[in-house]
Amino acid sequence: MRWAVPFHTDRAPGLMQYTSPDTVVGRTKEPTGKMDYWMRQVSADRSELTITSFADESRTKVQSSLVLDRIR
Repeated sequence: MRWAVPFHTDRAPGLMQYTSPDTVVGRTKEPTGKMDYWMRQVSADRSELTITSFADESRTKVQSSLVLDRIR
């Protein structure tokens, strides 16, 4: 991963990295101390956004995946 951008939401601080022009991966630390690992990816035709949550830092164990379609 090339570089990281820290961010802070109302809930928790985090860190995100652009791994390609259409993919962002990151982690967010919950107030409970639990770390959430995630990825956001836009399809090549820009019609879908896939949001994936992972159980591990290496992002190999998928917890959930949500695909959002653009309405045309």
